[in-house]
Amino acid sequence: MKRVVRSDGVLAAYVWDMLGGGAPHEPIHAALRLKNIKYPLPPSVEASRMENLRHLWSEAGLRSIDTKIIAVERTFDNFEDFWNTTTSSAAFISVLNDLDVATLDELKNSTREILAVNVDDPVICNGFANCIKGVV
Repeated sequence: MKRVVRSDGVLAAYVWDMLGGGAPHEPIHAALRLKNIKYPLPPSVEASRMENLRHLWSEAGLRSIDTKIIAVERTFDNFEDFWNTTTSSAAFISVLNDLDVATLDELKNSTREILAVNVDDPVICNGFANCIKGVV
């Protein structure tokens, strides 16, 4: 990004803190880990941690680096709404399609237990993104 920004230009970015539990779909990731089901993470996922972002920007020679965390909350009507909406992303489809029905049901139940909701309760998911900006 730095090479396409003029001198004294501002660069800014944000990323879900995937390794710190910041992704809004973290409950499904937690259930996958609990069941020892391998799943793909985004490339360079370690860069999503705030300390790593700051290091990358500093190493790139950016100045006046500023960081903040943005917290988000999303509400779903019930667990099925959460599950269907969240698992429709490409990142989950490839993993879930490889599971047998029993394992998929176990994963779904584990996710609901992690969320600590009944089937018909509203589901509130929290997440946070690490944000950074700096001057070229």
